[in-house]
Amino acid sequence: MVKPAMRNRRLLGTGLAALALGLGTAVGPDLSAAPAFATPASGVGGPCGAFPGARQLPGADGVAPAAWSGGGLVVPACGPAPGDGTTAAPVYPYPDALWTAGYQCVEFSERYLYDRYGVIMGIATDGDQVAAHYAAGYPGLFMVIRNGTPHRAPAAGDVLSLSAAPGFDSASGGHTAVVQSSSVSAAGYGTVTVVEENADAAGVAVLQVSDWIVRYPGFAFVEWLATTGLTVTSPHPPQAVAGRRYSFALTATDGRPPYRWRVTSGALPAGLALSPAGVLAGTASADTAAATPTGSWPVAVAVTDARGATATAALSLSVAGAQAADPAGNLLHAEWAWHHQDDEGR
Repeated sequence: MVKPAMRNRRLLGTGLAALALGLGTAVGPDLSAAPAFATPASGVGGPCGAFPGARQLPGADGVAPAAWSGGGLVVPACGPAPGDGTTAAPVYPYPDALWTAGYQCVEFSERYLYDRYGVIMGIATDGDQVAAHYAAGYPGLFMVIRNGTPHRAPAAGDVLSLSAAPGFDSASGGHTAVVQSSSVSAAGYGTVTVVEENADAAGVAVLQVSDWIVRYPGFAFVEWLATTGLTVTSPHPPQAVAGRRYSFALTATDGRPPYRWRVTSGALPAGLALSPAGVLAGTASADTAAATPTGSWPVAVAVTDARGATATAALSLSVAGAQAADPAGNLLHAEWAWHHQDDEGR
């Protein structure tokens, strides 16, 4: 049985969150308090190096090593979950997130959702509650699809919540995984390949689908998180370095190309511009890097597809001084420290 994620108790617990959802209250993070964008650090899940012995899982079924990939984004699945749920090896899916004890299933799904969509979650979330909590927190972005819905198989990028209880509130905490690929026929039969943590030693599993029902051994109930339509999928542009050419292509999904992009609020760092095709490019100067004490430029962008649908996203661009790079143009620092206040065993 997959163990529930151990979460920091300083915030709302799963039971109260589930009750609020049942009453129709949108339980989700305070978007105004979203953390500043930061480079992944030791202890933050991305590099698979939060504690000694941690590693990227080997993968299987054509996905090796284990990682979700798409649109230029790669999110590795890591392991293990040591200590049987103790606090000895806390892992944070993203800066200021609630921690999990080692690399748990929830850690991977939340890290994927942060990396791909820029969304955060300020309440405790077990594997069987990921879909419901994120759909409630971001109703304009996500929706929940129930297992067996005709003509709705999980698609690449959807996030599964699996449970032993019909209310998705099982005592075990259920399980969660991210869909890497889907091969389901028009009649509702086929397979879905998922990437996950703390369930399969490989970090990859292939699930059978029959009559539009996804089957995962040990979990009788399945639902999944899907986007509601056109969505920006590149919320974390990499840092620019003063004096060096910069180029980064914004991406979107679930719309009809071609896409047209524009800045709707805020200002890009001087020297950088956003093309209608969605490419951030240019060369920032040293003066630009020193222009703001925070080194960060919050910018809102919008993308419009061929049908006129529009989606928006908040970006945070940063520019480092030229001294942050070596003469060959390589960043000197591969890891950054992220410090948290001591709090109940953290």
